[in-house]
Amino acid sequence: MSTINSSATTSVNPVLLKVPFQLNIWLGLFIFITGNISTIGNFTVFTSRMFRNRACSVYLIAESICTFIYFDFVLVTRVIQKGFNYPIINLYDPICKVRQFFSEYTHQVAFTLFALATIDRILSTHRDVGTKYGHGVYFSSQASYSHSYTEPNTRGERCMFLARVLVGNATIGTKYTKICPRGFDTTTDGSYIYVIYHDAQAFVTNNQPPLESFTIQQCTAEDEDGAIAVCLKTGDSGNDASLLFNDPKVLGYRFVAPYIHLSPDLAFVLKDSEGNVCGYVLAALDSVSFYTQYVNEWLPKMKQLYPNIPSENERLKEDWEIIYGFHNDNLQSFKLFDDYPSHLHIDLLPIAQRKGYGTKMIHRIENELQRRGSTGVHLGMAPNNTRALHFYTKLGFTILANGQDTMWLGKKLV
Repeated sequence: MSTINSSATTSVNPVLLKVPFQLNIWLGLFIFITGNISTIGNFTVFTSRMFRNRACSVYLIAESICTFIYFDFVLVTRVIQKGFNYPIINLYDPICKVRQFFSEYTHQVAFTLFALATIDRILSTHRDVGTKYGHGVYFSSQASYSHSYTEPNTRGERCMFLARVLVGNATIGTKYTKICPRGFDTTTDGSYIYVIYHDAQAFVTNNQPPLESFTIQQCTAEDEDGAIAVCLKTGDSGNDASLLFNDPKVLGYRFVAPYIHLSPDLAFVLKDSEGNVCGYVLAALDSVSFYTQYVNEWLPKMKQLYPNIPSENERLKEDWEIIYGFHNDNLQSFKLFDDYPSHLHIDLLPIAQRKGYGTKMIHRIENELQRRGSTGVHLGMAPNNTRALHFYTKLGFTILANGQDTMWLGKKLV
């Protein structure tokens, strides 16, 4: 019996002993390959133009580097040691020490960086007056300000309640104001925020969001600053680009102001009932003539306004790319289409979107171009702006060309 057992043991043990080695090799290689693919993918995404200037991307890039080190050093040495049964860690003391350090701290550092990125996103998107002007219920007399605190639903719609508020005698409130001071009915910021302390002071007049009335008007010199502000608020593929630029006007000096000065007859703005610029549509009848004027007349002014191109150390924001263009653009820098000689730009603030005004402004500029003899118009947009692409294609625009940062669309006007 002992002879039989011994024979069985020696025939089974080698097979069982190979299993952990094979698992270490094949499972380790699978994790190594998939881990590196995901890490390189993360690194590529967060260093792209869309994300690289956001603070959270710095943390996520660093987290990807930590993960990359783990996969390419800690995991590889394990596969060699445990899978191929080569004692690399035992033979080489420096490798053993470095591996021990990385295996102990890469996970902790990666987790910490991910947590910091999460905190950054929470803080950067959190906007709350809180109790700055008193511990009460807050109302604003400016619909545009209240709008900034609303959240869109899945269709992009937002909702506000129109209420009648008994303001009475108001005084400046502070974060220490818990009850309204004697002799006053409300506290305020001194402008358009009011805080009430009794429910009887306000009642909702209806359960429908207030209607905003907008008008399309010819752009004037007085509208330039407002149009430039709209350009910044929509400059990140339709989203707010304020955090991407140090100079809030430099983007508008490239994409808005030249049209107001060089092609004023084809510059229109959308204004709300209070006269604020909420959108614009700008066009050039003949792109070649416009860009010639732009290079010969506009760029010299920009070079005076921005005499120095930012250095490598100053290229933390997007300003440098615009300023670099001011100093280096020429007629060959611009995309032209023979069958679509005109071009346009259009941007609307969120408060003016999904109300039909974008379509009205496109039709307005198309009619103006057609009346002046244009046979076609083109425009450029960010390839990742799917909402804008849907909007343009619905209006009859088709894709003409695709670039790394720009998609070109065109529409015949005959």
